[in-house]
Amino acid sequence: MKADQRVPIETGLGGAEAELENRVRTLFGRFPELIGFAVDEALGNSLAVQLLLFPPVASENYDALSESIAAEIGEFASSRPEAIDMVRGRLFARTLH
Repeated sequence: MKADQRVPIETGLGGAEAELENRVRTLFGRFPELIGFAVDEALGNSLAVQLLLFPPVASENYDALSESIAAEIGEFASSRPEAIDMVRGRLFARTLH
């Protein structure tokens, strides 16, 4: 193996970080209007998210998009309870190249 090749760590939080990164990339790929989102404290059994969208969307579309993102991040958090602190209170932003 070349010295500059990296092998992802798939155990502990290293694996959780890689999984979270993949899920977030997928969300940005699915929703091109999504510029960023923040994950708030859990409300009942689900997470609340705040979205930054461009162009703006109608409120019913905002709600559906918010629920979809909260469900995806909530699924991640419930599958890896040790990683809940990785998403709570965090801002995720689209990167442009």
